[in-house]
Amino acid sequence: MLYCASRPFVRRVFNAQTKLYCQPGQYWAPECFDNPPVLLESLDNKGNKDRTEERGQKRDRSVMSGVLGRMYSFMGGGLFCAGVGNILLIISTTTDYWMQYRQSNNYMHQGLWRYCVPGKCMTHTDSIAYWDATRAFMILSLLACFIGIVIGVMAFIRSSSFSGFDKTFAAGILFFISCFFVLMAMAVYTGVTVNYYGKRYGNWRFSWSYIMGWVAVVLTFFSGIFYMCAYRMHECPRNSNSR
Repeated sequence: MLYCASRPFVRRVFNAQTKLYCQPGQYWAPECFDNPPVLLESLDNKGNKDRTEERGQKRDRSVMSGVLGRMYSFMGGGLFCAGVGNILLIISTTTDYWMQYRQSNNYMHQGLWRYCVPGKCMTHTDSIAYWDATRAFMILSLLACFIGIVIGVMAFIRSSSFSGFDKTFAAGILFFISCFFVLMAMAVYTGVTVNYYGKRYGNWRFSWSYIMGWVAVVLTFFSGIFYMCAYRMHECPRNSNSR
């Protein structure tokens, strides 16, 4: 049944004499209304449409809130791994326990910068290629990880600086670069040490500074993974909104 509305009352429009109903675009009874009628079904449809749009907006806000929560969780995990990895890189690079070996009934140990005998430590005076390469890769890895942490913190707090590029993606790439450099350092040192000291000394082993380097490889790698996951979660809502 169709109804018509006018100011100030609502009533069913039916003129017994003319047999005409009030419908949009058709005849209507002028004596019934002061103004042209408005179809109530149209008002109902508009209200339903508004309610549907409101529910859709609430659902979109809820989904976006969940996505942002997971994104910040990934970034928080990435910053934690990167921070611990950066500390391990510093300790590994500066300490003197990359390897230990026995010589003349004395245990000796050495790092990238010094070697130690019982009672004293001395700086490496020889410029050996694999030592230089290991040092360079470790320093580059340390710098890349530190810059990645700075940019990662800026992405976490949504800083407006450097808005020309995605800071989440940049931080993830820097963490992967840091992982690559420290992996190269560990590979060079491991290969030369095994081939040289394995033949020269019968009683030797890698020590805790060396082990920290490998732990830093794992942590910087997972930092990059976490930030790339956060970047993907940040891009998916943006792409859906652009459509």
